[in-house]
Amino acid sequence: MVSILTAAELAALRLDVAGMLPQTVTIQRATETVDDYGHAAKSWATVDTVAGRVDPLAQMSGQSIIASQEEGRVYYRLSVEYDADLVDGDQVIVDSVTYQVKQLHQNNALPAVKRATIVRFG
Repeated sequence: MVSILTAAELAALRLDVAGMLPQTVTIQRATETVDDYGHAAKSWATVDTVAGRVDPLAQMSGQSIIASQEEGRVYYRLSVEYDADLVDGDQVIVDSVTYQVKQLHQNNALPAVKRATIVRFG
């Protein structure tokens, strides 16, 4: 991908974006261990702590909103620093609330911020 911005302009843009990410996001990834009895146990290990922002996701169709409410799920958009170590299936903790990363959005026009759809159950 050819950038229309110089390295200095991109750095300035990333600095501006960082000012719009007021929350602390702890990114955790699932790991499987085996307990003393040979049973698999899933645990979460912190892989990164970055600046970020959680916003309500209001771009769902009415039918999707009803279905997600019936399932007890609430969807949000997560924005984090462009170089955050974030992948589908991770979980993130923001303000003591845990969310699951459902879909990482890879098609950003500029590499200044990384976005994902996240879900909170309950």
